[in-house]
Amino acid sequence: MGADINVHDQWAVESMGPIQDRTNEHLGTSDKALVQYRRLLRQEIEKVLGGAKPFMFLDAAHARSIQGPATMDGIGPTRGWETFWMEVDVKRRRGAPWAVPVPQDITDKTRHLKVV
Repeated sequence: MGADINVHDQWAVESMGPIQDRTNEHLGTSDKALVQYRRLLRQEIEKVLGGAKPFMFLDAAHARSIQGPATMDGIGPTRGWETFWMEVDVKRRRGAPWAVPVPQDITDKTRHLKVV
């Protein structure tokens, strides 16, 4: 499938087949987390159906303020790996359809990249 992990994720999500009937499932004690997650999911679905915002709702204003770790979709070279991830991150941010600021410490190290 190649080095791009997004292709792998897409395959896993899109090739799962039909939704399985879980009504006759027999969960055991080791499935406590699964049971709790399903309860939480149903609870949050009911909230949304009732017009309320779900748990961890993220509006556009807050979404723009979040900056997490950069995602790297590729395998870097043996030499130059120290800046490879920064270059990938800068290209990803500059190519995004929304305003994604490039952190100053990364900008300083990737001046050779053209501003897009």
